[in-house]
Amino acid sequence: MKAILGLLSFLALSAYSQGHKDPLYVPGRTVTIHLFEWKWTDIAAECERFLGPKGYGAVQVSPPNEHAHVNNPYRPWWQRYQPVSYKLVSRSGNEQQFVDMVNRCNAVGVRIYVDAVINHMSATGGQGSAGTDNNPGTKYYPGVPFGPNDFNDFKCKTGSGNIENYGDPNQVRDCKLVGLPDLNTGSEYVRQKIADYMNRLIDIGVAGFRIDAVKHMWPGDCQAIYAKLKNVRQDIFGANKRPYIYQEVIDLGGEPIKNTDYTQVARVTEFKFGKHLSDVVFRRNGQKMAYLKNFGMGWGFIADGDAMAFIDNHDNQRGHGGGGEIITHKKSRAYKIGNAFMLAWPYANLKIMSSYDFPLSQDWLGPPTNGNGDTKDVTIKPDDTCGNGWICEHRWRQIYNMAKFRNVADGQSVRNWWDNGGNQIAFSRGNKAFVAINNEDYGMDVTLQTGMPAGQYCDIISGNKVNGSCTGKVVSVNGDGTMKVNIPFFVEDPKLFSIKKMQLIVKILNGAEHVVQVVPEMSVEELKTVLDQMLSVPKYQQRLMLKGKALSDSQKLGDYSLADGTKIHLSINKNAEPPVIESKFTKELKLIAANYVKDVDKFSSLFNKELKNLVNEMSLDDIERYEEEREAKRQQNK
Repeated sequence: MKAILGLLSFLALSAYSQGHKDPLYVPGRTVTIHLFEWKWTDIAAECERFLGPKGYGAVQVSPPNEHAHVNNPYRPWWQRYQPVSYKLVSRSGNEQQFVDMVNRCNAVGVRIYVDAVINHMSATGGQGSAGTDNNPGTKYYPGVPFGPNDFNDFKCKTGSGNIENYGDPNQVRDCKLVGLPDLNTGSEYVRQKIADYMNRLIDIGVAGFRIDAVKHMWPGDCQAIYAKLKNVRQDIFGANKRPYIYQEVIDLGGEPIKNTDYTQVARVTEFKFGKHLSDVVFRRNGQKMAYLKNFGMGWGFIADGDAMAFIDNHDNQRGHGGGGEIITHKKSRAYKIGNAFMLAWPYANLKIMSSYDFPLSQDWLGPPTNGNGDTKDVTIKPDDTCGNGWICEHRWRQIYNMAKFRNVADGQSVRNWWDNGGNQIAFSRGNKAFVAINNEDYGMDVTLQTGMPAGQYCDIISGNKVNGSCTGKVVSVNGDGTMKVNIPFFVEDPKLFSIKKMQLIVKILNGAEHVVQVVPEMSVEELKTVLDQMLSVPKYQQRLMLKGKALSDSQKLGDYSLADGTKIHLSINKNAEPPVIESKFTKELKLIAANYVKDVDKFSSLFNKELKNLVNEMSLDDIERYEEEREAKRQQNK
């Protein structure tokens, strides 16, 4: 995967003037980050130390209002989507901390978008995060206040009071979503209370809102609420600017409610973007990168100026809320390829997910916490990645540099498209930037027209530009605009290292052995990622299975079966001599290299200690149970 960033002046961002569709970015910025479940104090610091300097445009923050305290399961992420009141006290911090965050982020050119939950109230009784009582059974929410007459119970015609049929728009909009008391947004009183909350946030200095669960509200009700909103602050954004709004409408087809029902005055989320791009990157159902040449409206997406697009969000990365086989950080190479294309391609306003770690078996899990249940600080390591369980995809070099790529290329059309008919593509954005992506299971070696002026450029995937010099690969564009593009197979960054200390043995149980070389600096987690990538090459059976689950759900060594029944045995052999790798299953795997971890002996010891009894001595049921017990023990120790 390779991209070149032209060292040329930036063309000013073009703005949408209609309704609530202008993101209100500082000129020269084009990308939003979702800092999911971050504390306000951490977001303020991140704006100043990283987001502002790296050219990010905005942050979507978690709902700032008072929310329920859910104990079963304990403090899940979705308790933030159960409002108790509109007081600005949440798991992320109090009102003073929120105001400080907004001020500090605006000061460095980073806008704040609030995730606004206005369709419903909490289904969990007791005290909320600000200490306010609520009783969902009696529809008693004194912190607003809302009472029984402010909900849609009288409109809903289902026996349960919940949505029972998504083919009935009346149910979807007037009945309870998974038991959450559904506000009557047709009521003038309810509309005004919601608008008062949002206007308070506008007064503080936010630039806009993600509106949660808009599919469950009538379009006319949404427009009536938006009409009550103030303009954003003139001292920050200029005169007569409307707040930016993007509405969550999950529309993957097959239902009567469409995202286009809501595009008259505000943008909507385009969930098909991430779903189809994931299919292409994973090469599902015959999809190829070459087909991306008209990605956007040509694929049935909504208009560019109406869309807020992304690959994954906090819902679908957990397999629900429009989810299912979406690329996430758990498949890092595929995720970097997907984000590279998304950020290089001129469609929609874009949002990048920034996650925390969680096991797929516990998709409810809230953010990393201390022993008392308080959210952990986001710590920054010497290599600029995050600690304390925070993933911070926005800090991955391949992603933040491609955000810069988008800033530079903004306003430039796609030119010089090239593809190999399969999964190698390249294109330029005018004469400002050029990107080449290899998603084949073999290398890419071709001379291409870049559209760029002659000269030397930094490959921003393999490194940065620091003090006028490239820390990664330097590429040369010839006088006629052509360049030789060479991207080896399976190299996440195009650098190869000498490998002498350890090999990972992949043994097909008919006796053949193949070696994946592992550099001394590689971490346990990154080895698992490489292993998963290797065994998910579509040409050689796309998914490695463990009791019907993809390997990525467990990413452990042991005995597994491919989809066609081929048995695979995985183990560590620290002293093996690396043979020549020529078999079809592991062709060119000698090119796998990474630039990461520290202690080979500790690495080997970990696998020997934890997994030596799994090989040939445990059934698949035993392995699965063992892993579940280990994960439960790990959570208890936390």
